[in-house]
Amino acid sequence: MRVLLPVIGTLGDLFPFLALAREFTRRGHEVTICTYPMYEGRIRELSLDFLPTHPYITREYLNAGLLSMASDHKPRMFEDSRRFFSEMILKDALQRYEEIREAARGADFAVCHHFDYPAQEAVIREKVPWACTALSTFHVPTKRRAPHFEKLVNYGPLLNTLQWKTAGILENLIFLRPVRDFLAAVRSERPRIRSFPESPHINFIAVSPHVETLPDDYPPSYCRTGIWEFDQGNAGYVPPAELEAFLAEREKPVVVTLGSMGGRGEGMAEVFVEAARRFGRPVILQKGWCDLGFREKQEDVLSVNFIPHDFLFRRAYLVIHHGGAGTSYAACRAGVPSIVIAHASDQYFIGQMLGKRSVAPRPIRRLELSVRTLSDRMARLVRGDMFRSARLFQGSMTEERGAEKAVRAAENLLAGGPNPS
Repeated sequence: MRVLLPVIGTLGDLFPFLALAREFTRRGHEVTICTYPMYEGRIRELSLDFLPTHPYITREYLNAGLLSMASDHKPRMFEDSRRFFSEMILKDALQRYEEIREAARGADFAVCHHFDYPAQEAVIREKVPWACTALSTFHVPTKRRAPHFEKLVNYGPLLNTLQWKTAGILENLIFLRPVRDFLAAVRSERPRIRSFPESPHINFIAVSPHVETLPDDYPPSYCRTGIWEFDQGNAGYVPPAELEAFLAEREKPVVVTLGSMGGRGEGMAEVFVEAARRFGRPVILQKGWCDLGFREKQEDVLSVNFIPHDFLFRRAYLVIHHGGAGTSYAACRAGVPSIVIAHASDQYFIGQMLGKRSVAPRPIRRLELSVRTLSDRMARLVRGDMFRSARLFQGSMTEERGAEKAVRAAENLLAGGPNPS
């Protein structure tokens, strides 16, 4: 089977697709990953086939766009959301569409991110069976809860359904206008678009049931695979000597990682360190895309580049992170509580899901981050005994093997079998 994997977004979007590509390859299939040139090194070091596709954007470009989206709960949310689609999701969309159309010729199957409208249209036009993928249930309609705005609410099946339909109309009228313009330009036959545009073939819900509550009313074409976990080099990992010494000589640290979220790292680092000091804890800052750290050395602070989460989180007192699905899952598996600094609404949603499991306090939105708000959340962790809850929750977690389930479902689909949802 020849498989096409178009990818857009940050490393949090790329890593699950790398896990899927590895599994397809392990099972004997030919895989091509189509994404930004800046990811070429990460893909080729795994001996995977890489095709550079538009948009040819940089980490700095993504950073700026992601930081602007941190204000999506403010009055500028309509303007910011339209800009997010036009300048990030749909940048050079027609070129991407044509490139992926060409790559899709002769492909047997494709897996697309739910926001990658150019790739979806390309594989549809080439009549390639495809899967739409959700890495969070935030955008996926269900009768079991209303659309998420600020709170997790269940008004009952009838009102929930009505709210999702209303949200869909508003999406098309306001947020997804740039998408509608693109679909018109390529003469799409899709009558209406959603932020989770279903595939008629199969749809992967690549979400950990340990992190999010998965509704039981999804259609038969929805395959709940579990998280597509990417092994970031944990086996046989040898930490830097400086990190080993820091961990050995101090109490368990507060670990801060914002992954590929943008921002001004130095200003945020001061907030994280001052809040941790109030609780007498050292701090490890993973630099990430926002380059967290200080220019001058601090006795109780260590700035590090990439450290595998499985190694670092198990040695942490607590983890402060952006609420990405993979990072949230890693913190739960390590048995430590989280504090989520949400840069976008789906991350706020995941933070609230962690709160339902009593392993995190209420999330903090990026623009609300301060020493006061962070100290408040740390105090709530202690008062709510979330450290104990996190250890208990760790014991309930089981291996998910999400990428393997997705590949088996794709094989089964092309063989004419039923969807193993």
